[in-house]
Amino acid sequence: MKKWLFFNSVSANPKRSLFQRPHHITKHLLRIRDRVIWYEEPPSWIGAILKGDWKIISSALSNPHHLIYLQGDGETKIETVNPRGLYLIPRTFLQYKFKSRLEERKYSQLEDLSFKPDICIISKIFSRNVMDFLRDKYAGSVFIFDLVDDFPEFLPGNKEFKEDFLYILDKVDGVVSVKRSLLVKYSNSINSPSCLIPNGVGFNLPPAFAIKDGGVKRVGFYGALTNRFDWEKWHNVAAKLPEVSFLLAGSVNRAHKKLLKHLTVLSNVKYIGPLPYKEVPNFLSQIDTLWVNFKLNELVLQSDPIKIREGLYAGIPVIVPFNLEDENLNKYIIMAEKQDEILEAIRNPGVGVQKRLEVAKYVSETYSWESLTKKFREFCLSLNE
Repeated sequence: MKKWLFFNSVSANPKRSLFQRPHHITKHLLRIRDRVIWYEEPPSWIGAILKGDWKIISSALSNPHHLIYLQGDGETKIETVNPRGLYLIPRTFLQYKFKSRLEERKYSQLEDLSFKPDICIISKIFSRNVMDFLRDKYAGSVFIFDLVDDFPEFLPGNKEFKEDFLYILDKVDGVVSVKRSLLVKYSNSINSPSCLIPNGVGFNLPPAFAIKDGGVKRVGFYGALTNRFDWEKWHNVAAKLPEVSFLLAGSVNRAHKKLLKHLTVLSNVKYIGPLPYKEVPNFLSQIDTLWVNFKLNELVLQSDPIKIREGLYAGIPVIVPFNLEDENLNKYIIMAEKQDEILEAIRNPGVGVQKRLEVAKYVSETYSWESLTKKFREFCLSLNE
């Protein structure tokens, strides 16, 4: 049994996250009897109160302690440590220097955690002081950076943030990345072994479970409705196809509620609310085409949206605004970025039933979270030999 300590960019609390990459990897590590602990990112007082997160609020006044969260798949329980204290306001509104000081205070509480991990997985720590503290506290542990996004693009004009990010890349024992292009982009700062682990699929349903033949009556998108989502393009395309229903599912923050309201003025656009992971297969079964409607920028181009492979696995056409790194998948996605291209892709997907059966089988054989986690684990343990 190996012991893992995860510092993630997502939450272990199902009230505040979908079932994402770290959840899937954790699920399969637990299945082989490894022990996994997540060190949680505390919310703000405002956020905790609005979301009714009373367990987190109560932990703010006590020492760091363990909670066990049942995740959105209904079966995975993740052991989580909540640090003492909550941020006064959401971290989004804090300057980078102030965020770094808060992080240092939060991670210093690890002194109270009597757990010596074999492997520390990092995808959210951007303070060099925190990194130095962790390397000192867990000397002998293997440190892995999970490069799941082009993080400097979150704060593209912040020189200090990028310098700290590159410093941490240089200090870890290994780097796992969702995309080969990220490894290339930061190759000058990665001085340790690296491994490509793309995102996968974890449905407990057979490949092509949502396959159907016939015209396109429903187009869907699910996921966080943020600045990455192209609000204007969705509105313009839906307005030109009144005979087609456009379904949106996912979380939306207050800053984007006006944009959502503007979309739902159209009679053929429907927002069904946040989508728990266990409801994703049902959502995919309801739609005829999945449209991954992202604005193209450096952050999006370096991302690896899980929903692309989930849609292909389900057996439905998937419209994507950029090519993927896997050329085999590029044969089956519908690459469309301009409005006219998307309209044509919805009217005439051009990906027949046989092709969708082929790609669903390929995704199931190549991108199962079970096999990807095995590769992930073997790489991490090889650095401890």
